[in-house]
Amino acid sequence: MGKKRSLALPRSPDALDLVSYGRRGPGMPGRFSHEQLSQIARTARRTPEVMVKVSGGGREAGAVQAHFAYMGKRGRLEIATDDGRVLTGTGAARELVEDWNLDLSAGPYRAGRALKYHKPVKTPKDAHNIVLSMPKGTDAAKLFAAAKAFAANQFAGKHRYAMVLHTHQGNPHVHLVVKGKSEQGQRIYIRKATLQAWREDFAKELRARGIAANATKRVIRGQTKSAKKTPIQRAAMRGESTFMAKLARDIGNEIRIGKLNPEAAKLKIQQSRAAVVRDWDLTARRLDAQGERLLAADVRAYVQDLPPPRTDREWVAAAILAEIARGQQRAQERHLDAHRARSPTLMPNREPPERSK
Repeated sequence: MGKKRSLALPRSPDALDLVSYGRRGPGMPGRFSHEQLSQIARTARRTPEVMVKVSGGGREAGAVQAHFAYMGKRGRLEIATDDGRVLTGTGAARELVEDWNLDLSAGPYRAGRALKYHKPVKTPKDAHNIVLSMPKGTDAAKLFAAAKAFAANQFAGKHRYAMVLHTHQGNPHVHLVVKGKSEQGQRIYIRKATLQAWREDFAKELRARGIAANATKRVIRGQTKSAKKTPIQRAAMRGESTFMAKLARDIGNEIRIGKLNPEAAKLKIQQSRAAVVRDWDLTARRLDAQGERLLAADVRAYVQDLPPPRTDREWVAAAILAEIARGQQRAQERHLDAHRARSPTLMPNREPPERSK
């Protein structure tokens, strides 16, 4: 079996990796390039962040066909393909599966390996489902054009792909399906670095079309919440997540007894935040030295506004405590309203009725 190879994307020589500066020492370049200044400004001034999310994928042709049907809304929406076609109608999903020869690319060698070692091994995905999104209000046509350019940059001539624009959920987003095995027989293995490179490329294509977009790593933005798997996210949004419900119950019990259990992840999060703050401080000082004092001030203000470095449990605890505080405030307001109703002296002053002459 051949060695796995992940899809690697070249980075611009001007790419700025803020969180590494504090560990580089004095070897950092003395002046920021124009592209680096632009990236610092986008982050410090909170330019909207792009979202590139892998939302699953099909391990057999039937699952891929079902997703094609879903994203095409059972034939009502247009599916744009990598070869320039636009497919519509109820037969579009089946046509794509046949065109991609998915029944012939299931990778049966994995099943044999599972039998040999007597443990289940998942077959590789026939296709990967990717969502490209921006906040509500983004121009849908420009977003779709940027998504098409992004897909061509990453997959044209290698992996088959198809995409659909959705606008029905408030914020426009694109569903992109990419064939797992390339025309040369190579598979995509999506890692964190792959997703970050995709985010950067998608943001670049959006900016080329006049849409303000950024692709900064979560840790640089001070985000410490771990990314939950999509099923957990969806269940949490519906209020049906057993994972989040159990976490809330456990933390609620700890709050009731007046003590939150310590977490091993806390020290790591604090150390990471300290490194980020140190690197932003170094960036601000370099900007001052370069004469970019306004941008340096924006950077320092940005660092001051970073969210607190909390673990997932601490975020849940903060939400529970906030809800408790809101409940107490509502109870106090109801009590005060009832007291006012029973005590006329607390009612607003009224003018005495005018005496008849």
